[in-house]
Amino acid sequence: MNIYKSIGRLSAFRFSTSVIEILNKFDEEYYVKNYLNTFTSTGFPQANLKIGNKTCNLIGLPRTGVQETIVDDLTSLLLKDQKKNNFLIQIDPSPYLYAKRQLYKLYHSKVDPIITDVRNSSNVRIYTNELRLDLAIFDSIHLIQQHPQINAENKQIIFEYLNGQKLGYYQSTLKRLKEAIQKDGKLSDQLSQESDEMAQKFADLLSSTILYRDQNQTDIVQLSLLQALYMTTLKGSSIHLIGMSQIYQRIASGIFLSLSDVQEMFNNICQEIQSKSISENNLNYLFDFQTMLWKQKGIEYYLLFNINRYLKNSKGEDVTVIVDALHYDPLRIAISNQQNNFIEEIENSYFAEFQYPKLEKPEQDDQMLEKHAILSSVLSFQIWKEPCINNPFPYLSKDFKTMSVDEQKEIQDKYHQFYEKYTTRIQDVKNSLKQ
Repeated sequence: MNIYKSIGRLSAFRFSTSVIEILNKFDEEYYVKNYLNTFTSTGFPQANLKIGNKTCNLIGLPRTGVQETIVDDLTSLLLKDQKKNNFLIQIDPSPYLYAKRQLYKLYHSKVDPIITDVRNSSNVRIYTNELRLDLAIFDSIHLIQQHPQINAENKQIIFEYLNGQKLGYYQSTLKRLKEAIQKDGKLSDQLSQESDEMAQKFADLLSSTILYRDQNQTDIVQLSLLQALYMTTLKGSSIHLIGMSQIYQRIASGIFLSLSDVQEMFNNICQEIQSKSISENNLNYLFDFQTMLWKQKGIEYYLLFNINRYLKNSKGEDVTVIVDALHYDPLRIAISNQQNNFIEEIENSYFAEFQYPKLEKPEQDDQMLEKHAILSSVLSFQIWKEPCINNPFPYLSKDFKTMSVDEQKEIQDKYHQFYEKYTTRIQDVKNSLKQ
């Protein structure tokens, strides 16, 4: 099945620099080899790379391992440099951005223009500083969790958190811990216990705020990363989430693949299950493998752009970038070939073009519904049911929210008919194996 596409030829991914051609040169053979190596390699590959007069410390996260070991190794790696660090992390920011924008909309009287549109809260233009983790957001969520029925007094407190006038639980505790370390060089037994308690609360809150609700919450590497990042906040680190949105990836899959492509891929996946070539519970693996050439390149363009944009506009001289090991080697090679020059960017149009790509071959809405129903039947979590999705059909030619109630019901019914059709086929194949 030939569903590989060269992202470099799509206008949505076009950069005004020849440096990007490095990524374009990686062919199917390279990506297959790199993909397979990712699942057999251990440890944390890393490289210190120069972009302009600044340093990018690139680290690859392994996909497997023992959680305690990963947490210890990763924490040690992130903390080995005692000075204040800035981190760019390949984690999808969509759930966090949704929570952040909703908080400002509900509790802040002066809403920044870039977060006023929550209709497509994961697709509006994203600026680098909006991707920074802000403890005021987590203090606000912590207060809401403690007092689900928000009164006027607590609403004012949240406003003061967001406005920088008051420190909540996380900010005030963290401030005391940082002051103790600066004064004594270490924490007392009492403060160590308090730090451990806050670390656990913070990791739980990060997990519920940053990870998708329906995603696998036992992902060893992501949870380990969240725990390790807590320790970096004691140094006053700045943490930015630069992962490509899963929402965008799903929309892009429906754009770059035709209905016949997706149906053929679905049939191949059913055959793989029937032949027991893959685990029936790991369909994501086959989907990722079959779409890697365009999907991985798209993710790497996105990461490369964000790394360059951050360093170009940052006052700091270096940044630590943590990415999935799958993308480590292509990014390492691409950055090395920049020859100390920043990527030239089309400043005013890039994100708009990237997040709203034009259809190569426009298809009917029914065809788009069927494609996305197939993807939802194959992949492990239901992206369109996530809390951060205000419009469950963002890929339709007509805005779902502007439709009449009857039109909305018709769209929903069509989608569910397609979804049931393909989910039933997968289940039938699984059941046949048990007979």
